[in-house]
Amino acid sequence: MKKILLLSLATLILTVNQSSAQKGVTTILQGSATDAEALMRSYLNPMGNAFGAALNGGWFNTAKSHGLARFDLTFTANFAFIPSSENNFIVPNGNVIKASGTSATSPSISGNSTTVGPTMNVVVQSPLTGNDTTVTTFQMPKGLYFKSVMMPILQLNVGLIKQTELAVRYMPEGNVPGVIDSKTHLWGIGFKHGLTQYIPFGGLAPIDIALQFGYTSMGSALDISVKPDATAIPTSTTDYSGQQLKYNVTAWTANLLVSKKVAMVTFYGGIGYNHSSSNLILAGKYPITTIETSTTSANIGKFKIQDINDPIDLQFNGIKGGRGTLGVRFKLLFFTLHADYTFAQYSVLTAGLGFNLDLK
Repeated sequence: MKKILLLSLATLILTVNQSSAQKGVTTILQGSATDAEALMRSYLNPMGNAFGAALNGGWFNTAKSHGLARFDLTFTANFAFIPSSENNFIVPNGNVIKASGTSATSPSISGNSTTVGPTMNVVVQSPLTGNDTTVTTFQMPKGLYFKSVMMPILQLNVGLIKQTELAVRYMPEGNVPGVIDSKTHLWGIGFKHGLTQYIPFGGLAPIDIALQFGYTSMGSALDISVKPDATAIPTSTTDYSGQQLKYNVTAWTANLLVSKKVAMVTFYGGIGYNHSSSNLILAGKYPITTIETSTTSANIGKFKIQDINDPIDLQFNGIKGGRGTLGVRFKLLFFTLHADYTFAQYSVLTAGLGFNLDLK
C-alpha cells in the first residue's frame, strides 16, 4: 500500500520533459520563479487536492463512541477521485515563460495522457541587441490520466469518558522504493463526542448522534539530482548535492454523524466540511541557464550557468467545501469490515478492516 502512495507522490516531480522529469525541473527553473510556480501550481493542483480529500477519509464507521478504555485498531484504504473538470487548465502567460502560438489550454496531471500541451518559450532580453531572446523551449507535459489517488491509513480509536473517543493516526518515516525513493510520514489526531446523551430520554433513542473532528498531516521528501547544462559556461560551484523535492499536505474535517445498529450491521452517515492545503518546496542549490549580461565580461551574450537556492516554495489552496458520507459496517465478534462513500468536490471511497475490543 505504501508503494502505491509513494508512486503517486513521485509524479509530483513531473514538470516539463517526458524523457526526464529531473531535466524538466531544470528547464522550468530557467524562467522566473513566479512563472514557474504558476505553471507548476496549475499542473499539479488536482493531485494536491486529491491527497487532501483522501487524508480526510476513513475517520469514522459509526456514531457510537467506545466505552472507557475500549478501542479499535482499523486499517483503511481511501480512494479520492479527481473530477473531470480538473483535467485541463488555462496556461498562465508569464513575464519570462510564454506560450508559443495561440493554444492556451493544457492538460493537468489528471488530464489526457495522449494530449500534448502547448510549446513554451523561456525568453530573456539580449544585452547585445535589446531584443527578446529565447533561451530554451519546452513543451507542457501530457496528463498522466490520474483519476484517483489511494491513501492507506492505520488508525487507533480509544474510548474516554462522557461518550468521548480519541482517534490517532500514524505512519513512521521510511523509504519505499518506487520510481524513486522517498521518505514519507503521516500522523493525525481526532475526536468523536456523543450528542445523544444531551437529548431528553436519549438513552431510548433508536439512533446514535455524534460530533466528529479529525486533522491529518502528511510529508514526503524526494531526493533528486539536477546537473548543469554542459554547453553553458559553468560557475565555480560544482557541488549540487542535497537537492530535494518536499511535499506536505494538511487536511481537516468536521462532521455531524448518525448511525443505527441492527444486529451485526451498522448503517452510518455524516454531513460536514472538508478543508485541505498543500505545500511544494524545491530545496537546495540548482543550476539554470541564462545569458551573460555584464558589459565587462568577454562572454557577454553567451549562455552561462547561474546557481539559485531553494527556488520553489509553492502553496496550493486545496479543497474547501461540504461533504456527505453514507456507509455500512459489519461486525463479527472482535472484527469489523466497513465501506463508505463521501460525496464532495473530490469524492472518496473508503474500505476498512478492523479489530474492535468493545462488546457493545
